[in-house]
Amino acid sequence: MKTKYLFLMFAVMLCSARLFSDKAQLGSPDYYPTAANPIGWRGDGSGQYPGATPPTAWGQQLKQLGDLRCAAEIPKDNSKTGGEPAVLGFFTEWLAAGPIKVDDPVAAIKEPVPGESSMGPVSGDKLGDSVWQSVKVEDSFIDVTRIFGKMTKDQAAYVQACLYSGKAQSIWLHYFAAKGLRLWLNGNIEITNDKMDFNRQPTVELKLKAGWNRLLFKITAKAENKTDFPDGCFVRCRFWPEEGPRDYSSKNISWMARMPGLSQSNPIVVGGNIFTMAHPYCLVCADKKSGKILWIKQNSPYDAATGEERKAKPELFAKMDPLASKRTKYYDDFVAGKMPDENGVKAETILEAELDKLMLEVDEKYKRPDEQGEPDWWTIPTPASDGKGVFVFLERGVSAGYGLDGKRLWMRYERPKHQHHGFFGSPVITDQKFVILDGTVTALDLLDGSVKWSVDLEPIKSWRIWFGSLSRCVLEGTEYVLCPGGNILMRSRDGKIFGSKKVNGNYDSTPVYQNGVVWTTNQETLLGFPVNKSGENIAFGGALQIKSPDKVNLLGLNFYEGHWLEASPLLHNGLIYTATCNGVLMVFDAGKMKMVYRQELPLDLFHGARGRQYFGTSITLAGQYIYLMGSTGVLIVIKPGRKYEEISRNRVQYLAKSGRALGEYMYLQWNKKPCDEYQDCTMTATPVFDGSRMYFRSEENLYCIEEK
Repeated sequence: MKTKYLFLMFAVMLCSARLFSDKAQLGSPDYYPTAANPIGWRGDGSGQYPGATPPTAWGQQLKQLGDLRCAAEIPKDNSKTGGEPAVLGFFTEWLAAGPIKVDDPVAAIKEPVPGESSMGPVSGDKLGDSVWQSVKVEDSFIDVTRIFGKMTKDQAAYVQACLYSGKAQSIWLHYFAAKGLRLWLNGNIEITNDKMDFNRQPTVELKLKAGWNRLLFKITAKAENKTDFPDGCFVRCRFWPEEGPRDYSSKNISWMARMPGLSQSNPIVVGGNIFTMAHPYCLVCADKKSGKILWIKQNSPYDAATGEERKAKPELFAKMDPLASKRTKYYDDFVAGKMPDENGVKAETILEAELDKLMLEVDEKYKRPDEQGEPDWWTIPTPASDGKGVFVFLERGVSAGYGLDGKRLWMRYERPKHQHHGFFGSPVITDQKFVILDGTVTALDLLDGSVKWSVDLEPIKSWRIWFGSLSRCVLEGTEYVLCPGGNILMRSRDGKIFGSKKVNGNYDSTPVYQNGVVWTTNQETLLGFPVNKSGENIAFGGALQIKSPDKVNLLGLNFYEGHWLEASPLLHNGLIYTATCNGVLMVFDAGKMKMVYRQELPLDLFHGARGRQYFGTSITLAGQYIYLMGSTGVLIVIKPGRKYEEISRNRVQYLAKSGRALGEYMYLQWNKKPCDEYQDCTMTATPVFDGSRMYFRSEENLYCIEEK
């Protein structure tokens, strides 16, 4: 009797705990997802975590950078006391002079002018009609058009920065310029590049002498053109010591866990575990308190093969099964803490490619979709959970459901339709269905993966759906699915379409529903669609819209229609927060549809040892502050409101080994001249919050930030 009583008491306590968690705010340590309140991309899709209390200050810095100092000019006494510590890994003060007329921009870079190499300017010196002037910057970037005004393609400029080293040593220098660039180090030519490749930003080795070193750049202007590439005249560079071992100082980083592969997937938190994706086909489960990986599950076309396909082609699977066993051991070793070296990563990359190749012989449907992104894009979609299981969709076409213990419930494959860049929006759980976007909007049963309904968007859409995800909204107790663009509403129960309203444009953000209006962005326009509901009838009112100012300009990086509003909007207290892909925060009054303010964010964008890094991370609210995550480890915390109030600016430096996370194939795709290391970037994975913790995903690591 006593045992039965204790059991009943335990059951009551368990139910009470679950009821309490159902009422807990998202972000609270007591929050637990349910069928009525599932989680996925950006939490519940709104980006708001009102119950969270994460730190506002943290960071990690490479200690070796503290041995370097930077200045605009060499101190007169050559002492190391001049300038300031180069702990950020870029120059914060420059000298600039120009512009100067050049007859031929290519020749100006390729053919040195007498006397250039011996220039040793200080502030106030003359250069023709120009004067050398000191310029302070907050980013790894100096834009001379900010100083001299708009330049033409037949003009050039000089910029100088100096670096003090206590010893002779080699450093890596990653650089990028608008057009042509020549670099002299201590009077010797180190770089001659008359035409920058936007996708292949080089990394070179420089040998510093003990004491002060002078870096003099000559740069030419790039004329405006109707592309999405920057124009102007600038140079961006970052440096770090070549020598190891690496030693870091950190603040409020509870743990960082190396992932088995790259991904831009947001992590999600379910109870004591955290889930995320990893290149090429992995679902990863880790303990949220320690970061220890608990299990890794594969979701490749091979894994999705049906029993009928295995029976029809036994000879092919006889070849593939041993390869799959090797792959399983590779990931089992990873879980056990036996990290692969670069050769091991490369071997696994080759093995996966062989499995994919053999699957083409099983059925042509397994062919990679046309124009699909690079393999790291396959795992961009964020998992979703109803608290009982975790569900994944990969751009490659595989969907799967798992119990929280990693036991697979079901798996299916459907080749996505053709679309430029492919379909890599995140799925959503709504009305106890797992809904994916692969050219159709398809609802799958959570228990067995069977198709409950499917709607082809092609007949009704008038835009290319790019980066946006599906989102869920509830109107008068009925659940609906919002498609990217915000102007197609589907009833979750049966897929019935309501309120379809054609609006042209490319939709990069995910729509957010609040107070009777669906908000989204269309490249350069903020759109609001009022939702009118009467019984079973739903219609969209006329679109409210405001076009952002022409040529939104971050530090001289102009775009042709190029301030795309990729970040999904955050709605809070009547204000809408969004940001352009070149890092300009824009805040709008939702009622008046007017801009409140705009602010350029020093997020160190357009840097990355393998290519361009846009600002595409969606904005989040945690507790009382807004978090703006850049693509290179910089996160700015601001106070909500009608003016820009910065609370903190945080940076995580981590030098990753080439090939460790991506495999040799992926690394060489992005860098013609690879170096041994590169900055581990956060890409576009939006941070998530759980009580006093913040989690975010980078290329190589999963980070937990918590006050210590």
